[in-house]
Amino acid sequence: MTRKQEKAKFRKTKAWNDFRKKMFELSGGVDAITGKPLRPGWQLHHMDLDPDHYQILDPEKFVCLNKKTHDVVHFLFRYDIFKIIKGLTEVLIKMHKINKR
Repeated sequence: MTRKQEKAKFRKTKAWNDFRKKMFELSGGVDAITGKPLRPGWQLHHMDLDPDHYQILDPEKFVCLNKKTHDVVHFLFRYDIFKIIKGLTEVLIKMHKINKR
C-alpha cells in the first residue's frame, strides 16, 4: 500500500473523524491563517510532514485551514520563509497605497 493509500485509509477511521471534529471545535470554526470561517471542504493541515508521523494526532501539530489557504501554505513552504514574508509585505504595501486602503 502506498503512503497516499495509507493516508486515505486512515482518514476514514473513527479516530481521525473524531480528531477532526475536535480540531474544528478548538479552532472556533475559523481558518488559522485568515481568521475567516471554515468553508465546506476545509483541510486539517498536518504541520509535521514526516510521513511516519501522520497518524500521531497531536493537536499542536495540526491547524484547520480553508482549501485555498492550505494550497498556499504548501506552495510557500517550498521557499525561504523570510524572503517570502519580505516580498509579500512589499507587494501588499504597494497594493494598499495604490488602492488607498
